[in-house]
Amino acid sequence: MNGQQCLIFPDLRTLMSSVDESIRKQKSVAILTSSMTEKQRNDARWSIKNGTSRIVLCTPSAFFCDWRRLSDIQIIDPHLRYYKNRQNPRFGAESVVQQIKKLYFVSDEL
Repeated sequence: MNGQQCLIFPDLRTLMSSVDESIRKQKSVAILTSSMTEKQRNDARWSIKNGTSRIVLCTPSAFFCDWRRLSDIQIIDPHLRYYKNRQNPRFGAESVVQQIKKLYFVSDEL
């Protein structure tokens, strides 16, 4: 795949149990969650912005970042309630993903 791929998981537990540790530790994989330290988040965002990270694994509260070459963005288990933010500002991850796809010209086709 040419470009960056983002996989949004409903929560950290699902992310960690769904993705093998050997994949999570690869240099081309960035992880973004709200439970990370500010330095960890900044390092991950920098690797996404400069294109070093080709695969981004994140939770809904952490997928806002600048992309170098976003080519695909997928929501894992989109029916789960975790994708609706109940804090201000309120947002639904699916509607935000659709807007990001428009901004970065990402096709909905597989």
